[in-house]
Amino acid sequence: MWRLDPVLRAKVLMALLALILLGLLLLVVVRTWARWTRREARRALRPTQPGDDRWYKTPLSPAERPPTGLGESLDPPHGDEES
Repeated sequence: MWRLDPVLRAKVLMALLALILLGLLLLVVVRTWARWTRREARRALRPTQPGDDRWYKTPLSPAERPPTGLGESLDPPHGDEES
């Protein structure tokens, strides 16, 4: 069988212990996160404030209308263009 010198054996055992502790820490973090998520999902939502639902009916003035991207530019058209 394999025989390791005491220094190497201690290093291997410490590495295994570190991996086991890291795995346990990961399990604790995942479980805590899952409990928090479950609590948040069970909690009732806050009531919404009644608002004006007719905002979409207000017309945009021509000066405030955003460009559609179909040949319109951000600059207003000039009346006296030279060709």
